[in-house]
Amino acid sequence: MSFLSRSAWPAPGSPEFASALACAVLVLLAGLQLALPSRTELPQDSGLALRRHREPAAAPIPAYPALATNDPFSPDRAGGVADGGSIETCAVSGVLILGRQTAVLVKTAGAPARLVRLGEIACGWRLSHIEHNTVEFANRGQRRILTVGQPPRPPSQTIAQSPQGAETTQ
Repeated sequence: MSFLSRSAWPAPGSPEFASALACAVLVLLAGLQLALPSRTELPQDSGLALRRHREPAAAPIPAYPALATNDPFSPDRAGGVADGGSIETCAVSGVLILGRQTAVLVKTAGAPARLVRLGEIACGWRLSHIEHNTVEFANRGQRRILTVGQPPRPPSQTIAQSPQGAETTQ
C-alpha cells in the first residue's frame, strides 16, 4: 500500500482529515523553508580589525609576611600615628579633580608629598570628603577639616556630630 493511496488518507468529512491536512501543509512548508535560500543580507565589511580576547590580569599578592612582622598591639599604632605621623603634621598641598575621580596631595613633615584618594589613609586618618579648597579626614568618630595651602586646624577646632545629626564646632 502506498503512502499517498486513497485508503491511507482519512475520508474528507472525518475529523482526522483536518489534522492530517494540517500536518501535510506544515511538512511542505518546512521543506520549502529549507530548500529556498534566505534573503537576509549580511552587513558590509567595516574594515576594522577583530579584537582579541584579553585574559584578566592577576591581582598583585599582598606582602603578608611584612604584615606579620608589625606588632598589632604596639603603642605607636594608636590612632593618628599609623601612617608616619598625626593629623597635626599633615598639610594639604592641592586638590585634583578629574571628572568623577578626586584625590588630594598630602605633605607630611619629613616625608615627600603623596597622592591620597577618597577612602585611603593619610597621617593615620581616613580621607572622607573632598571639596575644591577643603578636605575632611575622619578617625574613630572624630573629623578634621584641612584647608588647601594652610596647616591643619588645632584639635580644639574638631567638628563632631550633635545628637540631631547637625554639625557643631567644639
